[in-house]
Amino acid sequence: MWQKILKGWQQLTCVSNAWFAPVVDLIMRIYVGLVFWRSGQTKLDSWDSTLVLFEYEYDVPILPHDIAAYIATAAELGLAVLLIIGLGTRFAAAGLLLMTLIIELFIFPYGSEGHSTDHYYWMIIFGSLWMRGGGAISIDHFLWKKWKQGIN
Repeated sequence: MWQKILKGWQQLTCVSNAWFAPVVDLIMRIYVGLVFWRSGQTKLDSWDSTLVLFEYEYDVPILPHDIAAYIATAAELGLAVLLIIGLGTRFAAAGLLLMTLIIELFIFPYGSEGHSTDHYYWMIIFGSLWMRGGGAISIDHFLWKKWKQGIN
């Protein structure tokens, strides 16, 4: 009896991994990608305000405020696009995870005004994408399959 239950569970897991997991990976990539895309767009829409925020509000360590503003905006826009289309997913997820950690540690630390628990959810998603990749519905997956076919 237990063998039948175990076999049924294994079949369900295989179906889930083949159909459900790629859709979840895609949803995660689009969700967090759009969050960072919109943030980058907001920075561009009012660049003077962005520079003021980076100079007086955001306490980014080491970097001058204007360079930090350019890097943050470019990272939010560029890495978000890569993440959404699933190209260089691990790289994009690692970059946005690092950015979120910097936000969490230096800009809006726990307990400060402006702190959001959303950062923790984003970091979990970025960690998953960094470790597992973009999933079967990604350019990475397509390129990987083509590359493997070329080797054989």
